Amino acid sequence: MGIKTGQLRGVVLAAALDVVACTPFEMTRSMDDFAYNARRWDIEFHWNCVRSEPKLLQVEGVAISTYLQSPIKGLEFRMYGVDAGGATVSHTDGAARDYLIPLMARSPFRLTLRTEGREVRFDLVYRFVGQESGGMANSSTSGEGSSVLRDICPAEKR
Repeated sequence: MGIKTGQLRGVVLAAALDVVACTPFEMTRSMDDFAYNARRWDIEFHWNCVRSEPKLLQVEGVAISTYLQSPIKGLEFRMYGVDAGGATVSHTDGAARDYLIPLMARSPFRLTLRTEGREVRFDLVYRFVGQESGGMANSSTSGEGSSVLRDICPAEKR
């Protein structure tokens, strides 16, 4: 008693659909599908800004490691809503899905910010740890610190 060809095709198709169903949308998209992008020497970001509610801003995207020394480790974010005077009026924290991001690998991220309505821009601070030194790596130095992407959702100014 063996498996017939039609049954085998059905099993293979079902397995393939399971894999696609489990793949995050951000991982299957073209980079052209993202409205915004930024590239530093160590990392590349592609993202969209979405308002699902009037006072709720979501930033959904992918981070791609271009850090040649080692995988990016522990990529974390803090997004700030900044008012006209330069003061922080809202913020949220998040992290990339994957703790280790090897060279040219993608890792999705999502940040959700409850806005106050006084924000004139949204800034994103990111940081990660480089494997080889155990220290903080960023786009401005190889020591400790963090990097800022300013005005990441220019169409969402309120």
